[in-house]
Amino acid sequence: MQTRYLLLIPHPDSDLLLVARSSVGTALPAVTRDDGSFWQNVDHINAMAESVVGTSTTVRRCLAVQRDDEEERRTTCYLLEVLATPPLPLTSMAWLAVDAARLQLPDAERALFDAWRSWQVSCDTRRVPWYETGWHGAARAWLAGRLGPLDAIKQLRSWQRSAVVRIDAGGERFFLKAVPPHFAHELPLSVWLAHQFPECVPAVQAADPERGWLLLRAAPGVGLDTHPDAEQWAMALRAYAELQIATVPHAQELAAFGVPVRDDAWLRAGLDALLSDEAAFLLDRQGGLNRDELTALRARGPALHDVCAALATCGIPPTLEHGDFGPWQVLADGPTVTFLDWSDSAIACPLWSLASFLIDLPLELSRPHTRARLVDAYLAPWERLVPRDTLRRAWALADELYGLVGALIYHREILPHMEVRWEMERMLPFFARRLLATRDTVEG
Repeated sequence: MQTRYLLLIPHPDSDLLLVARSSVGTALPAVTRDDGSFWQNVDHINAMAESVVGTSTTVRRCLAVQRDDEEERRTTCYLLEVLATPPLPLTSMAWLAVDAARLQLPDAERALFDAWRSWQVSCDTRRVPWYETGWHGAARAWLAGRLGPLDAIKQLRSWQRSAVVRIDAGGERFFLKAVPPHFAHELPLSVWLAHQFPECVPAVQAADPERGWLLLRAAPGVGLDTHPDAEQWAMALRAYAELQIATVPHAQELAAFGVPVRDDAWLRAGLDALLSDEAAFLLDRQGGLNRDELTALRARGPALHDVCAALATCGIPPTLEHGDFGPWQVLADGPTVTFLDWSDSAIACPLWSLASFLIDLPLELSRPHTRARLVDAYLAPWERLVPRDTLRRAWALADELYGLVGALIYHREILPHMEVRWEMERMLPFFARRLLATRDTVEG
């Protein structure tokens, strides 16, 4: 996909804005290239900005993503913080007084400028700290206090769900993850998992619960999503099932850490509240449902209640459920696998993890017999706790309900805490469509 990157770069010491000047006028600095990167990944944005500014920068936030799906191109705009007084700009660039710069920008870029200024003076209590100036410097000082001299530091991700920074220090690699208050349970859960299962989660170097900062040692291996080998994926699923089984006796202990409980009552109450909230489906907006889809979804309400009831009778023990389990959350290193990123975790039906994992299988693994092999690999350890026939029926029910689960996580637990809803609001219609795609009844 062709992406045009617009860089909104205020001066660190004065009320100035960096602009690009050419024979056709004044505009924000821009770089266009073929790039399908997720907008929340920002290491390449800093590389672009530093080549323009001449000194190091950090991304505060993405201001906008404008898509043209027919042309397969998009425009993204990022707000950056310059971390040191910049040298004189390149001959094609200039620092202009902010108000003067606004008047000279093209209309579309002026609208982005105005959105930034309006957001800048607003006071939303849900704003994440890493969207403000100075956060990177505070994080760097905190890291130096725990790791000593920092050899290298690279910002990897910035969005409302988290900030992620990679650090090299003392010949080792670490990752700092900062999470908002509604994901605060990830810190004590990660510490507990690292103590209980050090062979399959990253080691915790330090944690600061007040700030929501988690410093992890880098784990070995490569992302499972980059290695579509059926045996490796099956091994990872077996290991994950064993982790969940070992966690069954600790469900109440983990709930005491603040890990959400997504039980049958959560499903049923959430279903009714979701179906009554028309605005949540972005009706007739880009990425949203249309009226026919919403009508069909609401018509399925009674049948979905029946599916919830049927799953509840299967007796699957609630345990730790990842909430966003996919191959990109797994590092593979030979026979060793490491599971990452527990922000969305809950005490819930464990089978939803399998449904999540299978959503987007690569072509090499998407054939029915290979998919069935992966399902068998995950379910086999559970047969020690649940009769095989019951387990298979529960899996069919859980798979049918997973679209509802995903929609409810966003409707009840994520979107209400987001200052800038556009970042993730399309996820709810995405899961609603998955729910529509499932069959109306589950065969016995």
